[in-house]
This record gives sequence, C-alpha cells and structure tokens, in this order.
Amino acid sequence: MSKDTEPLITNSLKNDSKVEIINFISSNLKGETLFKIVSRNVMDMLLTEKEQLLMKKARELEYFNVPRKRNLEEVAKELGVSKTNISLVLRNILKKVSNLIYAF
Repeated sequence: MSKDTEPLITNSLKNDSKVEIINFISSNLKGETLFKIVSRNVMDMLLTEKEQLLMKKARELEYFNVPRKRNLEEVAKELGVSKTNISLVLRNILKKVSNLIYAF
C-alpha cells in the first residue's frame, strides 16, 4: 500500500455516517499489504444479538464496574439464564475483542 492509499481509504470511510474510525493499522506481509480499521460500530458487526444484549445488560447492571455492583450470578438471574451460560458468552466476547485488537 502506498502512502497515498491510507488517506483514500480513510476519507472514503469518513463519508459513511455509520463509521467513526478510531484506529487504522497497515502492515506489509510477504509483499501483501494488510490493513485493519477499527470503528466505533465494530461491535455491531463483531457480536451476535445475544452477545450484544448480554453486554448491554451487564453494563446496565454495572457488572464491569470496579468494584462490581452486581456479580455474574445476579446478571444471569436478571437475564433468566445460567451463570455458566453467561460466563461462556462473556469469554467468547472477550476472545473476539482480543482477536480484533491483537490481529497483527
């Protein structure tokens, strides 16, 4: 990718009202140029509806606060699912986010 390509890509995406670029990384791998763009709406594309619902509810219940306002069991009870299910979904979300961040 030439130095002129990055501005072309970012300018093109800036014209999309649904996209707000928060990170742009380009890398050259074996002669191929790879790039990764992180947008604020990336979670809509990355997470399933179930995962998005869980994240929203966990945030509302202040599960992610330090210290936590609610524990995993309380979040599970609020959603009417098992604690194990909530734990697995949260780990899957964390894995997806981690893969996104550390892809390069």
